[in-house]
Amino acid sequence: MSSYSKHTEDSLPKVIICGMTENNMPKLIVCDEKKLQDDKVCTAQCSQKSSREDVAPNLSQRLVNMQKQLVAGNAGLTGMSRKLECDLLQKNRTIENLQKQLCQLQCEMNNISKQNAILNEKIEQATGHQKPDAQIPCGKNYACLESRLNEYTENTKALEKQLCEMESHVEAMKSALTTVQAERANLEKSKNILMLCPPPMTCPRPVCPKPRHCSFKGSISDQQLANLDSGETTTIFKKFSQIWSNKLW
Repeated sequence: MSSYSKHTEDSLPKVIICGMTENNMPKLIVCDEKKLQDDKVCTAQCSQKSSREDVAPNLSQRLVNMQKQLVAGNAGLTGMSRKLECDLLQKNRTIENLQKQLCQLQCEMNNISKQNAILNEKIEQATGHQKPDAQIPCGKNYACLESRLNEYTENTKALEKQLCEMESHVEAMKSALTTVQAERANLEKSKNILMLCPPPMTCPRPVCPKPRHCSFKGSISDQQLANLDSGETTTIFKKFSQIWSNKLW
């Protein structure tokens, strides 16, 4: 055997890569003395195309499957979030109900304690035995609470009375307003009627008789009246009054 052994790589054809094709595939140039037949080239190209066509639908199917999985996961998450919200609302409602029940129980306890204190006082009054001051337990001053309660009741009664008075005033004002509105409507109607009716016929003014003038004997001019003395004027006025009284009688 010769010292030089031929490797399998040496039997491969020499290839030159020169750019990219339209399908983003490397453009290859085979540098080989042996010319390949056209059918082999066609089979290679057809195999590449078939492999591409087989890979593309697989990838699209995988993408569709992944999208379906994501949609299902999102739907499950939304359902879980809605369920959690419903549970949270229910818990809040239960907490509110428990708080209301707690307030009711506290009110009942206060009422029971008040009734207990009243019953103890009645028992002490009935038996005639009063506890000493040292043995009286320290606690709430129920007398003070009762006085406050009485004050509150009195205040509420006074407020209710004021409210009733205000309501009566409001009703009176409403009735007065309705009467005023009715009068206004009547006035408007009468005004419209007067506007529609023709104006009345104007009657001639009656002629008043002229007043009678007292006739004095003789005529006195203005200059003579100015030249008269005060005594003469008084005598003239006296005569005038006598004549006037005689005419009246």
